[in-house]
Amino acid sequence: MLFLSRPGREDRKILTEFQQLCARHVLDHHAYGPVKLPEPLHDFSAKVRASDPRPGLFKEIDQKLKDAGKTDLGQLRKKDAEPFIALAKTALLSDDDYAEYRQRLPVESRQASETFRSDWNAAIRQFDQLKALVSKFSDLAPIYFREKAMDLPEGGLLPFVKALDRGGWHQFICDCDWEEPDASDILPAAAWIMAQPDCDRWTAIAFLAAAQASAIDDGDRDHLDPELAVSVMSQVSDNLRDGFYRTGEFAVFSNAGEDVELAQERAANWRFPFHWDKVGDPGTIKPETDIEFHRNQPVRSFQAWLSDSGRADGFWATA
Repeated sequence: MLFLSRPGREDRKILTEFQQLCARHVLDHHAYGPVKLPEPLHDFSAKVRASDPRPGLFKEIDQKLKDAGKTDLGQLRKKDAEPFIALAKTALLSDDDYAEYRQRLPVESRQASETFRSDWNAAIRQFDQLKALVSKFSDLAPIYFREKAMDLPEGGLLPFVKALDRGGWHQFICDCDWEEPDASDILPAAAWIMAQPDCDRWTAIAFLAAAQASAIDDGDRDHLDPELAVSVMSQVSDNLRDGFYRTGEFAVFSNAGEDVELAQERAANWRFPFHWDKVGDPGTIKPETDIEFHRNQPVRSFQAWLSDSGRADGFWATA
């Protein structure tokens, strides 16, 4: 009688496969989540991870097994395993077998079953695409890193930044690395951007957050002018208070973005206030630009390099 209360052999087989595939998301997300991927490959990776139903299923399975004191879905009593058997069959049966299985379902359950099967197949398919793209990027990365650098004009970083649009200014500020020993050129360039009314408020906030987090005004860095740092940071704080910057639409990202999330709580400990009551809601637009800054030097974005080198169509063919 105890034996009969367990799922049959075929059901146990498909349950084991389903459980393993749900658990597989941990490896997939670990392998492709933390990898430093260039835009827009990073966006595609984030989209794939966000639409994957396996994490939620994995948690549900894990909790069910913990409650039952089991390690495998096939060890559950049949009535407890039935919801997972239904999901497993919906996800894993061949098209012909699924069509036959679907006909046996209650009419009111068929649409939900089809939706789950579609979502499952899309998630697996997209992860296969992501794996292929990551593999391609790994092959191209040495060439890209060798060819991505851009030449600065005479006069260095400041005239280069002056020639950018406001989206380029935002990219520059969010990419700034104040810890780099060769960062002496970035403070004058940042100061010029902060003095422009067309600079976005959230560009200014990104600068102020990163500058205060890195304490560029404390005089401990030989490559930075502390008097200029204090002057610019103070002026930015006043500009935010006075509504100097005309727009507030850009989303803050990178390390500066992390600092901004903490800034409101830490503001009392920083000498230059952000005047949160005056700046409005955070921006949501990530400006489009073909330029990024690595170690404070301009480089072509990966997508721009793909286009310039004629590799774009071939690279994205699998996606």
